[in-house]
Amino acid sequence: MGLERILNKINQEASENCELILSEAKKSCEEIAEEYRLDAQRKSDEIEFVAQEKIKSDINTIKSDAEILCKRKELSAKKQLSDNMVKTAYEHLCKLDDNAYFEVFARLLKLNAHKNENGEILLNEKDKKRITDNFLKILSGYKLIISSENRQIDAGFILKYENIEENCTFSAIFKEKKDQISDAVNKILFSQ
Repeated sequence: MGLERILNKINQEASENCELILSEAKKSCEEIAEEYRLDAQRKSDEIEFVAQEKIKSDINTIKSDAEILCKRKELSAKKQLSDNMVKTAYEHLCKLDDNAYFEVFARLLKLNAHKNENGEILLNEKDKKRITDNFLKILSGYKLIISSENRQIDAGFILKYENIEENCTFSAIFKEKKDQISDAVNKILFSQ
């Protein structure tokens, strides 16, 4: 019986030790599991934060790109409208009635003709046929004659002094004054 008691005591101590070891192991496993759960939650929160920040950044980039695209389209539309207005002004100038058309010629002469120098004014065939008496009077104030040569120009004229020609065609003037004309048209169209 003494042996049995010793064995029971050993079994009881072993059982108690096993329960203690199992209890500590279970507690350690729970602590490790909690640590991993917290670490996983932190990583999940971090990933979610980074994703949210990326989404915000992407949204801001898309908005910015959209605003730039809208501005470009607006500028393109304004430029096209401005170019159309300049083209319309040019066409209108070319289609003026004879008196108004040659009044423009008279102003161009005043700006470009050499008062005391003999020269020629070169016109296209169409303008020669519709020249007004009033313009001929204005022309007589300069030492210019109408050249017999017909030039292939849309509208306007060329002044010729010996071997030097001054291009006073409407297309040359519009090309030379393009920026000024565009600025004036833009002020009219887009000033607020």
